[in-house]
Amino acid sequence: MVWILAPLSFVTLSGCSQPVIEIPSPSADTADQPPGTVVGVPVPLPPTVVLDGPGWEILIDGFTLLNIIRHPILPGGVYPGGDRQAFDGQVQVHLIGTGTLAGWQRHIVLPFSGMIDSDIRPYGAQIQSFSVELFGLESQINIDVDFDLLRIQAGAVWGFPSPGHTTLTRLGSGNWNVDSFFDITYQIDYVGAPGGVLAGQNGSQVRQAHVQIGQPVASDVWQEQGDAPPLPPGQETSGGGPLNSISGALSLVSDVDLYCIYINDPLQFQATTVGGASFNTQLFLFDLGGMGVSHNDDNPGGGLQSTITGQWVPVAGPYLLAVSAVNRDPVNPLFLPIWNNSPLAVERPPDGPGAPGPLVDWQFSTAVIAPYTIMLSGCSFCSTILPPVPPGNDYWVIDEPPGFHFGGPEYPPIPADFFAPGSQPFSGIVYFGGQPLDENIGDADTIVRRLEPLDLPAIGSTDTVPIEIIALNLLSVDPIVVDGVEWKVELGVPPPQPNGNMTVQRATPNGGSFESTILVRPMFIFTRVDGVGGPRIFDPGVVIQLAPPAPANWSSVPPPQPYPGAGPGFFPTDLVELSSVGGMHTTLEPGVETGPPTMCPPLDLNLDNEHDGLDLNPLVEAILTGPSHPAFCAVDANANHVSDVEDIALAVMALLSWPSAPIAAGDWVNVDADCDFKHHQVTGECRAPPRANKTRHILVQAADKDGTPSNCPVKFRLYNCDGAGVDKAQDVEAGDNECATVPEHRTLKVWCKRDADNVPCRISVKDVGSCPPSK
Repeated sequence: MVWILAPLSFVTLSGCSQPVIEIPSPSADTADQPPGTVVGVPVPLPPTVVLDGPGWEILIDGFTLLNIIRHPILPGGVYPGGDRQAFDGQVQVHLIGTGTLAGWQRHIVLPFSGMIDSDIRPYGAQIQSFSVELFGLESQINIDVDFDLLRIQAGAVWGFPSPGHTTLTRLGSGNWNVDSFFDITYQIDYVGAPGGVLAGQNGSQVRQAHVQIGQPVASDVWQEQGDAPPLPPGQETSGGGPLNSISGALSLVSDVDLYCIYINDPLQFQATTVGGASFNTQLFLFDLGGMGVSHNDDNPGGGLQSTITGQWVPVAGPYLLAVSAVNRDPVNPLFLPIWNNSPLAVERPPDGPGAPGPLVDWQFSTAVIAPYTIMLSGCSFCSTILPPVPPGNDYWVIDEPPGFHFGGPEYPPIPADFFAPGSQPFSGIVYFGGQPLDENIGDADTIVRRLEPLDLPAIGSTDTVPIEIIALNLLSVDPIVVDGVEWKVELGVPPPQPNGNMTVQRATPNGGSFESTILVRPMFIFTRVDGVGGPRIFDPGVVIQLAPPAPANWSSVPPPQPYPGAGPGFFPTDLVELSSVGGMHTTLEPGVETGPPTMCPPLDLNLDNEHDGLDLNPLVEAILTGPSHPAFCAVDANANHVSDVEDIALAVMALLSWPSAPIAAGDWVNVDADCDFKHHQVTGECRAPPRANKTRHILVQAADKDGTPSNCPVKFRLYNCDGAGVDKAQDVEAGDNECATVPEHRTLKVWCKRDADNVPCRISVKDVGSCPPSK
């Protein structure tokens, strides 16, 4: 969600295509926090919910920063050796209502004040990368036609940790590019004013937001660092991939800027200031020894800017590219010009009395002081130095439920009298399945944070950084029984967690391999299934080390539908196996954005896991109503989004034959699925404990009802009634089928994984009398 926490000044640029340019702080050695937004300029935002109630929502869709004061950067804060900067100001937000508040909209002015803490930063460095924490933020109004109180609080000072990371890159202009994010937890308190739209209503809501501020400096752009020198070896451009432009400024009287570039293909090479400068430019190309190669004053196509190509470039390799204002010309050791002054609108090799060089100085003066951009093609950076991978979060799904052995080699038994006076000790293995942190977003149940940047400047480089598990949402697959009483078990990771480490190797410019050693200090929360009494907490104080048997792979390129907040610049691509010394084993799969699951079991319109006469009336109603009926997806047996005769025929055949023999043909029904990872629940109500003789056997086919194979991989999994996965997700090969045995205290979900652009997804299911023997 976009931050309505009043200082929208440093949030609103998330989603914008341009980098944040920050005016340097008074010291000019770093940039202020928070980054700047232009005062008085309205900024539109994607409509985002900031407050909701029964039947209504309030969204923000824009703001205008009225003023902001950034106070001096002072030593202190939560980071030893770091600093803290306070700020305050006013922002006008535009709020709109939906539901019962449809038609309501307001511009409201909110005052704000806050503090941002920064870890140790390398003052004066061209690139400064450091951790940050929104230590405190508060905004409150008490006199308003709609609110007697509207208060927003965020940050650690209010008990809402909001960590993040900032990378500052000094640009050629002297300003800073800001690439920053915060994972913010905040609270909104409101009391509706009498006579206002929320009269008689009040509440307190805690929300979370991943806020991206700005973006990295474009990887194909070189920004002049300080003042590029006028003579060899010039300023070395460094980076990865193609070099598509150089931006800088002639910042002194008679300034000339010389850059080292690498020409990959002379036939494709071009450098031009056309459209990139407002003054009369000249471009010169030299080899590394300073010998002239090519020059143009006025673009052959017209105008006072310049263009040179590879027509005089003998071979691919490193070269020196110079930009100057008109009449500022290169000379050789005898102070003779390397090029003649004319013709102007022609690209030419060295033709002056000082040809071919080498370059030792520049003659004649010019008063031009102005910025420029040189657009390039067919070339790359002179030195390939890949930027650091910033800290960030890796989102995972527990694919194989781990078993925790109480009374085993790693955990003590649950002691006597823990559950109740006189209760027996408990020893045994409890298996835990992952429950999504937010099933409306995706399937991730685990978050591991990389705490420091990864310095991987070149292929083959390796770096090791600390990592911390910051979220782990696990529930026992089944209750445990102690003295005849059933207990559910929840596993959490109370902060602070011990730091493990991640060793990462770069094998290509876009990825490589990694190995993670994760340290977990779990806490167990026991709750009676019958709801009697409160939870009981068992904290054994034990730290478990989980390590993989082999490296897994990562990519700097986001996968299809990455989990929001993942990365940046680091995305695991493989399953990771983890084991402990004591024998615990699990696997993690990269989490993705799935959106909320669908609940549409085929032909079971009353969700009772039976296909009988009780389904007929709502089935007929849904078919007659068509796609507008909320249960239409359950009767659209051919998944063509149209109510047709085939739906009736398929439904009748399935209802008459289910459960059928596994090999029976003609009684499959389609599941309306796309290659988007969305989970589709194909069973009805989950009931614990299960009723006798209510176990279903369901074939899941990676093909449609007619046998046409799916182009995307198909998976399915069983979940318990609390939404925790109870076993590994099963893969179904294209055109094949697998059988799932589904007791009534389990649900079955199916989905398609996106595999590049291999669409469409095809899934069909049918009830069978029993699952066939394993293949």
